[in-house]
Amino acid sequence: MMRRHKRALYALLLPPLLALTGCGRPARGAEVAVLDIGKADAIIITSGNHAVLIDAGEEDDGEKILAYLKEKKIKALDAMIITHFDKDHVGGADWVLFGVPVGTVYDANYESASKQYKQFISAIQAADVPRVRVVREMTLSFGNLALTLMPTALVSEDENDLSLVVSMSDGRHTFLFMADATEPRIAELLSGGILPHDFVKMPHHGRYEKNLPAFLDAVRPRVAAITDGKEKTADDETLKALASRGVETYATRNGRILLNSDRKGLHARQ
Repeated sequence: MMRRHKRALYALLLPPLLALTGCGRPARGAEVAVLDIGKADAIIITSGNHAVLIDAGEEDDGEKILAYLKEKKIKALDAMIITHFDKDHVGGADWVLFGVPVGTVYDANYESASKQYKQFISAIQAADVPRVRVVREMTLSFGNLALTLMPTALVSEDENDLSLVVSMSDGRHTFLFMADATEPRIAELLSGGILPHDFVKMPHHGRYEKNLPAFLDAVRPRVAAITDGKEKTADDETLKALASRGVETYATRNGRILLNSDRKGLHARQ
């Protein structure tokens, strides 16, 4: 595990190091949109002509994702990453696969018996999109974006702990997307030496775990996003842990979260 995270470190640090030397410094960084779809995940990342989707919300959220892509004039996705197969992460994936061209689908290496998973697999086949089951750490590169996909070595009946975790650099800032990781998955990442990141999409819709303070101390984010809903908000203990560390925190129950990365810094708004 430690070796895999060291490789992720090199992949993430290479773009910033190039920037510091004045070589390959990106003209623009990433824009990250965390959609307000309730207690569900749909995150759209763009940089230049490149676009990536991490998770696709629930079944009814596919139309909302496509509407956002249309609003932003995004006509294709380089990649769709499905972190795990809970209905609030894979539910709208079939809509997206039928709605826009997708270069490749990357997903967690296990099977699910859910209706949403079956619809997802059928849509991949019907749309004839290449699919990669992520069995070992890998880094995807799209322009200035470098996304490291980190699978788990855990064996668990809890699908949340089978989540892919995604670490991203745009050459200026680093971003960590924690899917629905709970205590065992967080512990696995901590044991592997998880690195500091400027931004974190908090695990499991803001649910508090005993090792969450240790996680925040290791990651040291400046900005955090929580994908919760008005009927099921983030735990108070999670919000207190973030506030006590001075983390600028946003929750999707209050609306769409937008982050812009540029030479002046990382800017969040809602």
